[in-house]
Amino acid sequence: MALLNGARPHVADPFTFWAFNVVVASFAVVPGAASATSIAAGVIYGTPLGVALVGSSCAVGAGVSFIIARYAARPIVEKVFLRGDGDTPHTKFAALDQAVMRDGAQIVLLTRLSPLSPYVAMSFAFGLTAVDFAPYMAASAVGILPASTLYVYLGDTGRRAAGSGTGAGTSKLEMAFYAFGLAVTALVTVR
Repeated sequence: MALLNGARPHVADPFTFWAFNVVVASFAVVPGAASATSIAAGVIYGTPLGVALVGSSCAVGAGVSFIIARYAARPIVEKVFLRGDGDTPHTKFAALDQAVMRDGAQIVLLTRLSPLSPYVAMSFAFGLTAVDFAPYMAASAVGILPASTLYVYLGDTGRRAAGSGTGAGTSKLEMAFYAFGLAVTALVTVR
């Protein structure tokens, strides 16, 4: 808890945390970085505010990554993979690009719901495809909520279990409810 008390003054302002997490969600290629900030949000802000901060900042970060990829790299991808040599398109990438354009929101949502897909890398990858921005953002915002909620709740539960913030410990009944809630959240997230 000494680490929490030492870090709290630096991120006491929710906007500061939000802005930091936008950067993490936009550019962090270190596996687990977004999970760590989600857990930290739960420890520092609790579940409701933590989920709001993490969900919105991750959605904005996904948009930043998408826009960078769309306008910096998509023209190169189109030139190399869609037009190919002369006027002959590379059919495999063209088919993938058309599928993502046609069923973009569904593909983005399923990818975001998968705990195995790398968040930032997928944000950049979707920017390289023909998926429209609005469906991409909507599906990203909805798709990141289950995992974000799980991680934020995990941080909040850990803080409460340690008795931080209230000065008192947590009763066994409260711990049972927290454990049950965490287990149900994990089951819903994984399935």
